[in-house]
Amino acid sequence: MGKRARLALRGFGTVAALVLLVLAVGVLVPARALADEPTTVASGNVSSTVTWKIDSEGLLSIEGTGDADLSRGDTHELWGDYFFKITQVSISKTVNITDLTYAFEGCSYLTSVDTSGWNIDENATGFCHTFDGCTSLETANVTGLISSKVTNLEGVFNECSSLKTIEGLNTWDTSGLTRMAWIFSGCKSLESLDLSSFDCSSITERYGIIPGCDALDELILGKKWSFSL
Repeated sequence: MGKRARLALRGFGTVAALVLLVLAVGVLVPARALADEPTTVASGNVSSTVTWKIDSEGLLSIEGTGDADLSRGDTHELWGDYFFKITQVSISKTVNITDLTYAFEGCSYLTSVDTSGWNIDENATGFCHTFDGCTSLETANVTGLISSKVTNLEGVFNECSSLKTIEGLNTWDTSGLTRMAWIFSGCKSLESLDLSSFDCSSITERYGIIPGCDALDELILGKKWSFSL
């Protein structure tokens, strides 16, 4: 075999090696990318048309269409024993939320929540203890969460000990409230609270609204507050 032929073969071998390397990288990179994608750790049904799932990064996704009772109790556990894995919540706008009683109670790794994009049914009344015990919750945007149909706001943010910021309270229509207890109890990181927009003129039962708010320096009340805290 001549020198020129040997060089040609050697060059072919180099090219072939490069092609194999490119192919190998092309296989490995997508495989690694797939490995980094969140995986589903738990899932279930809220109703026949609404589903929920929790992924490996702690995102709770609720998707589908139609009414969704997201309350939790002994006979309606939903995410059950996986509630402690939840760090974020995403609810599709096509889901019509009818109840949030105890929905995220005890979700101790939930760090922030934004309800401003949630579709709350106009007749929804169940919001007691919605975020009770969410000890890692630092920020909450609760714009549009409460309507005049709601009569009881017991324990909504009870023992949210890391909560520093609450936005959207001024959008709540509290004119229908008759009971408010332990709503901000134990929020020991909360420094300022503006409740000046709250209409409490119909409340007949109230107690323990802000005990344990050790860092609270500013509390703003409006004209329709007619009782002590």
